[in-house]
Amino acid sequence: MTIHLRRTTPADIPFVCEVENAPENTPFIIPWSEEQQHHALGNPDILHMIAEKKETGHPVGYVIIAGLTNPHQSIELMRITITVKGEG
Repeated sequence: MTIHLRRTTPADIPFVCEVENAPENTPFIIPWSEEQQHHALGNPDILHMIAEKKETGHPVGYVIIAGLTNPHQSIELMRITITVKGEG
């Protein structure tokens, strides 16, 4: 499967929350509320992106990177969460 990354929009937040709260992901992620997700979208230090299946545009996960404004040019890969397991 080939994926494409694009910036997350407010309309994507329900999908992100659904992925975070999926039983197979909760052992590895402390889910954020919708409010926290929306706050991240407006934070200049955070890059919040949706991973889509390139052929269909169907969302298959998301990525959150922090540290974009870090003066030491260091970033933090906060999350990579994919809905379909075993295909990467």
